[in-house]
Amino acid sequence: MVYLSANVYETALRYFTPTLLDPRRGRRRGDPVPRRRAITAAAELVSRQLSPYMLGGQYTLVDPYLHMLASWCPLQSQLLYEHFPSLGVHARLVAERPSVKKADADNAG
Repeated sequence: MVYLSANVYETALRYFTPTLLDPRRGRRRGDPVPRRRAITAAAELVSRQLSPYMLGGQYTLVDPYLHMLASWCPLQSQLLYEHFPSLGVHARLVAERPSVKKADADNAG
């Protein structure tokens, strides 16, 4: 959970909202190529860990958090899942859980 929140969250935040953490707001922070490499490296590391859940065969609290991170940008998520199939499998498994369906429905819109 700490790895996801300290590393993957930060990487995704910088990738999807590059101006958010820039004190000059409105200016892009850094070249997009290193950001793309960073998000790809994080996704690759996480996808190798999945089996099918983050901590192996059992669903844990880490899984809905990873599901949220991976689904931040739905247009990008499909590309992410195509490139890293284990993340796609994880997303489908987690999305089918009743509590996740309810949370997704409550936060849609």
